[in-house]
Amino acid sequence: MIKESIFAAALLLKIAGVSGKDILKDYLLTNRFRKEANQKIIATYGKELSSQEILQLETFLCVDASYLEGAKQAIIEQFGTFENYLVSGLKLASTYSEAFRRKFVVS
Repeated sequence: MIKESIFAAALLLKIAGVSGKDILKDYLLTNRFRKEANQKIIATYGKELSSQEILQLETFLCVDASYLEGAKQAIIEQFGTFENYLVSGLKLASTYSEAFRRKFVVS
């Protein structure tokens, strides 16, 4: 659920017109801001896990630039463009991005 929320935030930033570089920078900040919460999760479940499973859990709890790039590539491969993804994949109106920017982006 956490990674889905983080990806949703990246999508909203893209819709808002934020650059890919800034979206990635924001996305990667997740690791810093979730560090304490992730450590608590590992402490809670780590007692029951092998060292290999702990490493897998640590990997699962973190984000990586390759995850966002992979999602971007999948969107382009399946839908051709980000706008097509919004319309065909997410079933948003073709005017959604423009309306979103007018309502939420301050120039």
